[in-house]
Amino acid sequence: MKKNKLVTKLYFLPLLLLILYLVISAYGRNSHLWAKTSPVPYKIWGEMKKNSGGLENAFEYEFTNLTQKNIKKLEMIISLFDGDGEPVLESDYVTINLIQEIESNQTVQGVVDLSPYLIFNPDTPYFTDYFYVKKIIFEDDSYLEDPFGRWGQK
Repeated sequence: MKKNKLVTKLYFLPLLLLILYLVISAYGRNSHLWAKTSPVPYKIWGEMKKNSGGLENAFEYEFTNLTQKNIKKLEMIISLFDGDGEPVLESDYVTINLIQEIESNQTVQGVVDLSPYLIFNPDTPYFTDYFYVKKIIFEDDSYLEDPFGRWGQK
Protein backbone atom coordinates (compact mmCIF):
# COMPACT_ATOMS: atom_id res chain seq x y z
CA MET A 1 0.00 0.00 0.00
CA LYS A 2 2.82 2.44 0.86
CA LYS A 3 4.45 1.76 -2.50
CA ASN A 4 1.31 2.91 -4.37
CA LYS A 5 1.21 6.20 -2.43
CA LEU A 6 4.84 6.87 -3.24
CA VAL A 7 4.28 6.18 -6.94
CA THR A 8 1.24 8.48 -6.92
CA LYS A 9 3.27 11.28 -5.32
CA LEU A 10 6.06 10.85 -7.85
CA TYR A 11 3.61 11.21 -10.75
CA PHE A 12 1.88 14.15 -9.13
CA LEU A 13 5.04 16.27 -8.70
CA PRO A 14 5.92 16.57 -12.43
CA LEU A 15 2.29 17.34 -13.21
CA LEU A 16 2.28 20.10 -10.59
CA LEU A 17 5.53 21.55 -11.97
CA LEU A 18 4.12 21.49 -15.52
CA ILE A 19 0.99 23.36 -14.42
CA LEU A 20 3.09 25.93 -12.54
CA TYR A 21 5.30 26.45 -15.61
CA LEU A 22 2.26 26.95 -17.88
CA VAL A 23 0.68 29.49 -15.50
CA ILE A 24 3.90 31.50 -15.21
CA SER A 25 4.43 31.39 -18.99
CA ALA A 26 0.89 32.59 -19.69
CA TYR A 27 1.25 35.43 -17.19
CA GLY A 28 4.59 36.44 -18.64
CA ARG A 29 3.24 36.80 -22.17
CA ASN A 30 0.38 39.02 -21.05
CA SER A 31 2.11 41.27 -18.55
CA HIS A 32 3.80 44.54 -19.56
CA LEU A 33 6.31 43.98 -16.74
CA TRP A 34 7.36 40.58 -18.09
CA ALA A 35 6.92 40.85 -21.85
CA LYS A 36 10.21 40.88 -23.73
CA THR A 37 8.64 42.49 -26.77
CA SER A 38 7.47 45.65 -24.99
CA PRO A 39 8.59 48.74 -26.88
CA VAL A 40 11.17 50.88 -25.13
CA PRO A 41 9.22 53.95 -23.95
CA TYR A 42 12.14 56.33 -23.47
CA LYS A 43 15.84 56.92 -23.92
CA ILE A 44 17.74 58.42 -21.02
CA TRP A 45 21.23 59.60 -20.26
CA GLY A 46 22.66 61.25 -17.15
CA GLU A 47 26.02 62.17 -15.70
CA MET A 48 27.29 63.84 -12.55
CA LYS A 49 29.29 66.99 -13.30
CA LYS A 50 31.29 69.11 -10.90
CA ASN A 51 30.81 72.86 -11.32
CA SER A 52 28.33 72.77 -14.19
CA GLY A 53 25.83 75.50 -14.88
CA GLY A 54 26.82 77.32 -11.70
CA LEU A 55 26.10 74.25 -9.57
CA GLU A 56 28.86 72.52 -7.64
CA ASN A 57 27.17 69.07 -7.77
CA ALA A 58 25.11 69.08 -10.94
CA PHE A 59 23.49 66.01 -12.44
CA GLU A 60 22.97 66.65 -16.16
CA TYR A 61 20.38 64.54 -17.94
CA GLU A 62 18.76 64.05 -21.32
CA PHE A 63 15.39 62.34 -21.79
CA THR A 64 13.72 61.36 -25.06
CA ASN A 65 10.03 60.41 -25.15
CA LEU A 66 9.76 57.42 -27.51
CA THR A 67 6.02 56.89 -26.95
CA GLN A 68 3.17 58.13 -29.11
CA LYS A 69 1.71 60.15 -26.20
CA ASN A 70 2.65 63.50 -24.71
CA ILE A 71 4.05 63.37 -21.18
CA LYS A 72 3.09 65.76 -18.38
CA LYS A 73 5.16 64.38 -15.48
CA LEU A 74 8.17 62.11 -14.84
CA GLU A 75 9.47 60.53 -11.66
CA MET A 76 13.21 59.91 -12.10
CA ILE A 77 15.46 57.82 -9.82
CA ILE A 78 19.18 58.59 -9.43
CA SER A 79 21.77 56.60 -7.48
CA LEU A 80 25.47 57.55 -7.31
CA PHE A 81 28.72 56.19 -5.89
CA ASP A 82 32.27 57.52 -5.54
CA GLY A 83 35.54 56.24 -7.00
CA ASP A 84 35.84 53.66 -4.21
CA GLY A 85 32.38 52.24 -4.93
CA GLU A 86 30.83 53.79 -1.83
CA PRO A 87 27.39 55.46 -1.99
CA VAL A 88 27.47 59.26 -1.75
CA LEU A 89 23.76 59.99 -1.20
CA GLU A 90 21.93 60.20 2.13
CA SER A 91 19.63 57.38 1.00
CA ASP A 92 20.00 54.65 -1.62
CA TYR A 93 18.61 56.95 -4.29
CA VAL A 94 17.11 60.36 -4.96
CA THR A 95 13.69 60.81 -6.57
CA ILE A 96 13.36 63.81 -8.88
CA ASN A 97 9.88 64.87 -10.03
CA LEU A 98 9.88 66.66 -13.36
CA ILE A 99 6.63 68.39 -14.24
CA GLN A 100 7.06 69.37 -17.86
CA GLU A 101 5.19 68.73 -21.10
CA ILE A 102 7.27 66.49 -23.33
CA GLU A 103 5.79 65.74 -26.73
CA SER A 104 6.09 62.44 -28.52
CA ASN A 105 9.65 61.95 -29.86
CA GLN A 106 10.83 65.15 -28.16
CA THR A 107 14.16 65.31 -26.29
CA VAL A 108 14.60 67.49 -23.20
CA GLN A 109 17.74 68.29 -21.26
CA GLY A 110 18.11 69.48 -17.71
CA VAL A 111 20.32 69.88 -14.68
CA VAL A 112 19.50 68.86 -11.09
CA ASP A 113 21.43 70.13 -8.06
CA LEU A 114 22.21 67.09 -5.89
CA SER A 115 24.11 69.02 -3.19
CA PRO A 116 21.27 68.74 -0.62
CA TYR A 117 21.28 64.93 -0.95
CA LEU A 118 25.02 64.26 -0.72
CA ILE A 119 26.64 62.78 2.39
CA PHE A 120 29.95 64.45 1.63
CA ASN A 121 31.75 66.09 -1.25
CA PRO A 122 34.77 63.91 -2.10
CA ASP A 123 37.60 64.96 -4.33
CA THR A 124 37.11 61.81 -6.39
CA PRO A 125 34.51 61.89 -9.16
CA TYR A 126 30.98 60.56 -8.77
CA PHE A 127 29.62 57.76 -10.95
CA THR A 128 26.06 56.85 -11.83
CA ASP A 129 24.98 53.56 -10.28
CA TYR A 130 21.60 53.73 -11.99
CA PHE A 131 19.36 56.39 -13.50
CA TYR A 132 15.88 55.65 -14.77
CA VAL A 133 12.30 56.88 -14.95
CA LYS A 134 10.16 55.11 -12.36
CA LYS A 135 6.86 56.57 -13.54
CA ILE A 136 5.61 58.49 -16.56
CA ILE A 137 2.25 60.25 -16.43
CA PHE A 138 0.80 61.13 -19.81
CA GLU A 139 -1.51 64.03 -20.74
CA ASP A 140 -4.53 61.72 -20.75
CA ASP A 141 -3.66 60.69 -17.13
CA SER A 142 -2.68 57.18 -18.17
CA TYR A 143 0.69 56.14 -16.81
CA LEU A 144 3.58 53.75 -17.30
CA GLU A 145 5.57 52.40 -14.38
CA ASP A 146 9.08 50.95 -14.47
CA PRO A 147 9.74 50.15 -10.79
CA PHE A 148 12.94 48.23 -11.50
CA GLY A 149 14.60 50.52 -14.06
CA ARG A 150 14.30 48.08 -16.94
CA TRP A 151 14.91 50.77 -19.57
CA GLY A 152 17.24 53.00 -17.57
CA GLN A 153 20.95 53.75 -17.58
CA LYS A 154 23.08 51.44 -15.45
